[in-house]
Amino acid sequence: MPRREPARGFGGARGSDNPMPDLLLLGGGHSHLAVLAAARHWPPSHRVTLVSPGPKTAYSGMVPGVIAGHYPADACLIDVERLSLCARARFICASAVALDPVRRTVRLHSGDTLGYDLVSIDVGATPRVSNDLVAAIEAGQCGELTVVPCKPFGLLIRRIGLFLADDNPRVSPLDVAVVGAGIAGIEVALALAHRLGDRTDASVRLLADGDRIASNQSAAVCAALERACADLGVEVIDHARVVALEPPGHLVLAD
Repeated sequence: MPRREPARGFGGARGSDNPMPDLLLLGGGHSHLAVLAAARHWPPSHRVTLVSPGPKTAYSGMVPGVIAGHYPADACLIDVERLSLCARARFICASAVALDPVRRTVRLHSGDTLGYDLVSIDVGATPRVSNDLVAAIEAGQCGELTVVPCKPFGLLIRRIGLFLADDNPRVSPLDVAVVGAGIAGIEVALALAHRLGDRTDASVRLLADGDRIASNQSAAVCAALERACADLGVEVIDHARVVALEPPGHLVLAD
């Protein structure tokens, strides 16, 4: 077996003189929370390191509830740094950019490397959103057109909170479009409809690129979700594949 390169900057796995097995957790996802809970009972000879881009991570199951107004934004944030400390694990606030499975090393965005005996990856799914678009949203450069990617969750919660704030002088009528009619898109659309329920000038549209919402679910589940959308006034538009955005507030469909 090839000898691993020692980790630079943060220590990490060493050669044969290191009796401690190194478990490297990339990402503060839900599965790694269970690992940290179990690690509290492991012997000190086991070394655990969690690498996450931020000290807190959002619990995705509560994000629609935050959008709907059921919970404050900070209620869905999990303090992964604190959990790491409670588990006697090392916490590194960074992003991993490359993994070498032969040398068993991970390179961080800073250029430092970490060695490991075993690596687990739980970073979650990320939509394909251009960095320029994310930067423009965060800088408030979208003009009248408000675009909110579903991830990162922090950006989603912050932008929707600002947009729906009582002191936001937004135009009337208020048209909200949710692009993508999978389970997550449906949840967001229903949450927005609940949040805007007392506004008679607001509408929520759910755009599906196929012939029905939740197309990977059973017919019974799809029918139940369609009823939920109808009950909350969410307009479902099928065969609506979005191909472009045009300011000041237009979605261009494939047709």
